[in-house]
Amino acid sequence: MARAAGAERPVTLGVEERSPIAARTKSKVTPKYKTKYRVENWPAYEASLRQRGDVTVWFDEGAIGAWTALPCGHPGGQQRYSDLAILTVLTLRRVFHLALRQAEGFAASLIHLMGLDVETPDHTTLSRRSATVVVPPPDLPTLRAIRRRERTGSP
Repeated sequence: MARAAGAERPVTLGVEERSPIAARTKSKVTPKYKTKYRVENWPAYEASLRQRGDVTVWFDEGAIGAWTALPCGHPGGQQRYSDLAILTVLTLRRVFHLALRQAEGFAASLIHLMGLDVETPDHTTLSRRSATVVVPPPDLPTLRAIRRRERTGSP
């Protein structure tokens, strides 16, 4: 940029100069044509959230037999799943750091791989029942304890 003699405003010489900051913040796409990311098909989106990961786990016969809840004898809606079923899925959720829908899909995948004829609790049931079922924290060693064992060589 150059200043003309006696002129108060700068005179541009050919190409207009821009600051590098303005070039980085200015989008080249007009807002009219900018892509908007919105979920339009919620059932497909929820199904895709459930389809994450596969692991092989074994359930003993006692757990399979106790998967469905016994009738409580009170009027009203009965529980479909026992506390053991809810605790199992919520424990998988905590160990693998999953969201409720992902935990639902993960448990369904495990049950499918084992060929069991039991249903998986859905994420809304898990959410409601998590208030009454207490999930114990996983017994994971801290990094400090692991390093102490490495230094001393003890198991």
